[in-house]
Amino acid sequence: RRIFPGFWACLLVTAFLIGPIIGFLNGISFKEYPLLGDTGAVSYITNNFFISIKQHNIGSIIEKNAWPGSLNGSLWSLHPEIICYITLAILGLSGSFSKSKWLVFLIFFILGCFHLLITSFGTEIFPKSPSFLVFSKNTPYITAFFAGACIYKIRENLTPTLQSVAFLGLVIAMLIKFGGFHVMSPFLIPMFLLLAGSLKQVSLSNDLSYGVYIYSFPLQQLLIVTGK
Repeated sequence: RRIFPGFWACLLVTAFLIGPIIGFLNGISFKEYPLLGDTGAVSYITNNFFISIKQHNIGSIIEKNAWPGSLNGSLWSLHPEIICYITLAILGLSGSFSKSKWLVFLIFFILGCFHLLITSFGTEIFPKSPSFLVFSKNTPYITAFFAGACIYKIRENLTPTLQSVAFLGLVIAMLIKFGGFHVMSPFLIPMFLLLAGSLKQVSLSNDLSYGVYIYSFPLQQLLIVTGK
């Protein structure tokens, strides 16, 4: 309910508003704008309709841009996010959060172990393991998602302070500077963001963060062309 309507609206706006403007500024007239065909605007919507991004561009409208790889590179992350939400819904309907409360922690522990081992030693140490977990590039993000679920479960026992958030931020900065961030990020980033967000709560009528996220990339592509 949260992701799909905004995602579909973003596809339409990108394909029929932002895309034509980018193409025009790159020398493609509105009449020449690729509406149909394998890489046209219509197929951009139909190919990506079910959240898994299968078409990254519309024709050659961003071929001259600094990043020609994708018109909206932000959208790739919505697919693993949807998978996490569906998994969470299944766990909720099965009573895992009310009866078997330990199950979410067990899932996080297993995911965390896979992430640590794969990041440290590579996928070759699991030649016969489930390919979805071992060979998926989304494992760190799914691990981070369930880290957030675990933090939610123990939220009543957490008392965030400015000092604790600052300390976590310092640890993260040191890992980025000296190495190890990619190993520890699925564990530290969710805790840092959730604790920081708990220091001061702001009530918003709309989910601004989601809108900023999904529109940021095509708008940056547009700004790149505008600034030429």
